Amino acid sequence: MSRVIRSDEFRDLCQRLRGQPAEEGVGDWPVRQLAWLGAAGGWRWNMPQSCGGLGCSAVELLEIYRDLSACCLTTAFVLTQRNAACQRLLQAQAGVVSASLLKDLAAGRLMATVGISHLTTSRQFLARPAVLAEPVAGGWVLTGTVPWATGAASSQLLVTGATTESGLQLLAVVPLPQDAVSVRAPAELLGLSAACTSEVQLSGVYVQRGDVLQGPSERVLSGGSGSAPAAGSLSTSAVALGFAEGALAGFANEAELRAGLVPYVGRLRQESRGLWEQLLRSAEGVGEMTAEQLRGRSNSLALRTAQAWLAATRGAGYQQQHPASRAVRESVFFLVWSCPQAVLEWQLQELTTDWFSEEGQHCESDGSI
Repeated sequence: MSRVIRSDEFRDLCQRLRGQPAEEGVGDWPVRQLAWLGAAGGWRWNMPQSCGGLGCSAVELLEIYRDLSACCLTTAFVLTQRNAACQRLLQAQAGVVSASLLKDLAAGRLMATVGISHLTTSRQFLARPAVLAEPVAGGWVLTGTVPWATGAASSQLLVTGATTESGLQLLAVVPLPQDAVSVRAPAELLGLSAACTSEVQLSGVYVQRGDVLQGPSERVLSGGSGSAPAAGSLSTSAVALGFAEGALAGFANEAELRAGLVPYVGRLRQESRGLWEQLLRSAEGVGEMTAEQLRGRSNSLALRTAQAWLAATRGAGYQQQHPASRAVRESVFFLVWSCPQAVLEWQLQELTTDWFSEEGQHCESDGSI
């Protein structure tokens, strides 16, 4: 068990987040929840000790994401995006990122976010890159739209990607705010609107060579670690499993009032434990599932657990302000967040399987879905 999640500060953070999760409205940036996170040492968890961090291992971060997601998905999601940006900065080419910048991130004096989905899963159908990188003297000029950047209006650093005319990709850090960068109004989403995810327009942003973190190269995002949430990674699965645990707690509370619900709670709890054990084995390199298979099953558990909780509450849970209603809205997030093709196909297979057909009976018997 992580030293962080054993600490009194972390337990107090979780208690506060359970009692007062982030708001749901567009523009309701979770200032209070992130202040609690910082006070508990959250900005230090993924940073190395050399810059004032705790240097948590990949497994420790998975446990942190799981437990935070069970309490407040919005806060956990914002942290994953900040940590993903930090991880890319830490993995940068030698001499690019200063020690003072890393210390400022660990101390919470700077906020960073990431906008790189257009390199992997978003807007892949476009004839031209979503963000084009053109070489100029001393660096690059970036032009285009970053489709998804969480908390960009509240961040001082944006780690983003671009593609050259020849198809190579690069990662760069863009200081915020600046005249050539326009952060659009946050999108009104089905869930997690308070994370303030926006499009970011880059209008000829000059990036000097010293601000290029990686590349240009083919598939510049390949080789990510479990501690840096990426498409289909273990971190996204940990967030899904944590969210499912939070919904399962609500479902279990309903079962305390109606004994007939107890067996259903037990089934989901057993599945949750099994998937978590599988995730830990995968983190150690000995898992039986691929990252994509684990993500697909974790997504499925998150959706089914939220819906089971709503069903158990009957009409009360269908009201907008009921926590089960919120859980169902937020659960759908896992169908679209950082969802590579293999995970999408897994999800569509589950959603479209005819359980009365021979194929459906085969899937049910062998556990392929």
